[in-house]
Amino acid sequence: MAIGGDFSHAAVEAGTVKGKYAVVPLPGVKAGSVAPAFAGGNNLGVLKSTAHRTLAVDLMEELASKKTQSELFDAMGFLPTYTDVREQVADREPFVAPFVKTLASGARFVPASPAWAQIDASLVLPTMFQEIVSGKKDVTKASDDAAKKMNDAFSSAG
Repeated sequence: MAIGGDFSHAAVEAGTVKGKYAVVPLPGVKAGSVAPAFAGGNNLGVLKSTAHRTLAVDLMEELASKKTQSELFDAMGFLPTYTDVREQVADREPFVAPFVKTLASGARFVPASPAWAQIDASLVLPTMFQEIVSGKKDVTKASDDAAKKMNDAFSSAG
């Protein structure tokens, strides 16, 4: 078992389990429910100081378009931001359907803090999940340890 995102699909398909696995959403607390996921990704914007503002805005709008969102999924596996485009790619690629269902179940966004990059890079949450799944720590101990690491990062970020 692995807890991952749709972005792991190409790597899984390239491995020895090709065609021998299933993708399912994580179960929620209540029977039959789906656990919410973290939603994140890349942010698009134009710097105030840009020398080519019109070109930069045009590029940002192009990258954020439904057409490009669909093409980015095809090229790199990035789930589209738009609900209807996500549903279209899930129709074309069934492995995406559980991820779309998870997002529709109430995704939570990561904190808007400079500390989040440190937390993400330190693999705090994947480590916590692995410790729980492997039995190395129980849920309380693993989540308490992860919370301490996250609180330390948030405190150091100011």
